[in-house]
Amino acid sequence: MARRRLSAGSLGVPVVLDAGAVIALSRLDQSARTLLAAALREQSQVWVPAPVITELVRGDQRRDAAVNRVLKSVGDVHPLDEPLARDAGALLARGGTTVDAMVVATAKRVAGTSPVVIMTSDPNDIRALASDDPRVRVAAV
Repeated sequence: MARRRLSAGSLGVPVVLDAGAVIALSRLDQSARTLLAAALREQSQVWVPAPVITELVRGDQRRDAAVNRVLKSVGDVHPLDEPLARDAGALLARGGTTVDAMVVATAKRVAGTSPVVIMTSDPNDIRALASDDPRVRVAAV
């Protein structure tokens, strides 16, 4: 799938990928590919939080190749800054992992006042972290 950079006027609901979603896409998982294709048809902006990359790559070109192809083709990297890190830290009071909290905090930031979808292989943990925010939808892959 070719990478699409969309304007602020994108039509679709923003999508945030967690590590499991990137892995599923790198393994050509049909469920993940179907969800992503639907998002791209709707002109959704697709984001990968920077900590997800940390969780996935190890600096071995051969090992990282499939993940790097996904990152290059489907998502914009959402940077980590102090306010986002603090938002994720507050979410960790509910449990979960640091990266999951960063994924949810990123989703809340890119949502603004609109809905956002998190594609994840760990829907229960993501739902627990996002349970107080009706904007966040979870799509299991």
